[in-house]
Amino acid sequence: MTSRHTVTFLSREEAQPRLNLEDYYDIDRQYAKPGFKTPSGALNWHCSCVSAYVTGPCGYFFRNFMKNIDRFLKNDDAFESEENRSLFRRIHYELMGCLKAHPVYYKSFIDEYSSPLENIMNDTVTVDVSKLDKHLSVCPNNPLFHETPTRINSANHQGSASSSSQLPPINTITQEVILFLEKLRFLKEKLKLDECEHLTTSRNFERAIDIALENPRHWSVNGFPGRLVCTVKPSLTTESTSPSIDAGQEAIPPSAGNREGSRTSIPDSRGTKRHIYQNGCLVNILRSQNILSTDFNYVEFGAGRGGLSHWVNLCLAFDDAELPDVLVNEHYWPNHPVDTNFILVEQNSIRYKFDTRHRDVGNFIRLRMDIAHLDLKSVPALSKTKHKPIVALAKHLCGDATDLALRCLRNASKSVDDEERSLSIGGALFAVCCHHQCSWEETVGRMWLENEAGLTAREFAIAARLSSWATCGFKRCRQSTNPEDDDGHSKQPNTSDLYELAGLTNEERISIGHTCKRLINWGRLCFIKNELKFPEAAMCTYTTVDVTPENLVLVASSSYR
Repeated sequence: MTSRHTVTFLSREEAQPRLNLEDYYDIDRQYAKPGFKTPSGALNWHCSCVSAYVTGPCGYFFRNFMKNIDRFLKNDDAFESEENRSLFRRIHYELMGCLKAHPVYYKSFIDEYSSPLENIMNDTVTVDVSKLDKHLSVCPNNPLFHETPTRINSANHQGSASSSSQLPPINTITQEVILFLEKLRFLKEKLKLDECEHLTTSRNFERAIDIALENPRHWSVNGFPGRLVCTVKPSLTTESTSPSIDAGQEAIPPSAGNREGSRTSIPDSRGTKRHIYQNGCLVNILRSQNILSTDFNYVEFGAGRGGLSHWVNLCLAFDDAELPDVLVNEHYWPNHPVDTNFILVEQNSIRYKFDTRHRDVGNFIRLRMDIAHLDLKSVPALSKTKHKPIVALAKHLCGDATDLALRCLRNASKSVDDEERSLSIGGALFAVCCHHQCSWEETVGRMWLENEAGLTAREFAIAARLSSWATCGFKRCRQSTNPEDDDGHSKQPNTSDLYELAGLTNEERISIGHTCKRLINWGRLCFIKNELKFPEAAMCTYTTVDVTPENLVLVASSSYR
């Protein structure tokens, strides 16, 4: 049995005599959501996303009709008012009149349904019976979605995280900030925050990454590739090229015959070739830590379009293919899924998703939800393959989302109620960013920052604010030391200005920003070592700042256990 997303188009004469609202309107007290009775007597709740399917001259009237219907149905007593009934009939009359004025539209749909209002209301969004459960699981009008979930991975389980350490503008607390900078210099030496290994290796990238970097087709649409076009010469697989990117050097296309400049970035290609390059660096780290294998399941937090999982999947697919046969095939794409699952967690709706390329093979699962609500033990794909440890991935996971993801892993690996439900964590790779969005309430390293670093909530808030100095950039100093105001009088310098009092140069501010970032990540690293049981976890840089200023990555691998 198959039904379609459609609308019944009937003439006014056929629709008006059968317009009996009481026959179709009811209130579902269980969900406090208005609904409609189907001919069988079952209750069907209204789904208003049908307006997206309406085109042509009748679209305006239908959208107006459905918009007002939604407004009516939000109140339990909407149709008890005669005024509302009259307004509803008038809107419905206009819609039917429009349809009658366009007989082509009317004629093409007149024989499809027999009941006018019943079909307009109840069949606004209809799907194949076999896909009904999937539709209900994603439809935003499902009443079950209106329940407020528990923030199980948050320090604040009851509601959204709130910060108790909001800061006023920095230039109003200058002396306090200067005192913190003195403490920061001490912590920099004590905690060895400058000791940060660079993990980008000098060897070639994975074959799939190499091919993509050499093919301009993969640089279009913000790095979103078409089919993986293999036009690489055999020399690419044997010769080693330098992985460093020179932001000032323009990339030479492959057609020019120069292969050695393939690691250079295009200055105006933010979001294109450099995204592929960054993913290649992260995949290299996975390989070096022995966590790039089909022996693991992968969970990407803050997946966005799912680019990192996409390239991990392709690299695993290339491992299964024989090199000569793959490279001579002009249009190669994995026909069979690799034997692993990719769970992509993202709160927002994203366009141009990479995982649309893998839906047919079935090993990509996207969860649209807040990380704070995620229970990995309840994900069927993971619970059915418990013999495979989980490798957590994230590329530029913002602010507190990193802390939520780390708690999610801790909760998945420790099950108080049922030890058999716990999952094994095989490793983690978190490329972090947006440290200015971190809060004292949510940070997982709070205990170590308090006890070992002696940090307070206020000082953490200052560190989070100053972390933006590493990436925001600074304007050149004004040439005039005392500029004139609107009256022509010379302005006196602002003695409370932080930069003037502290005597900080631009380079020093950037260095302070990087130190603040590493201080916050140091607390996270302590959590990974002690709570997730990865004693050799490390904080590293995976690329240079000319590729991305947010180049820190937290790496943990089960190979060190």
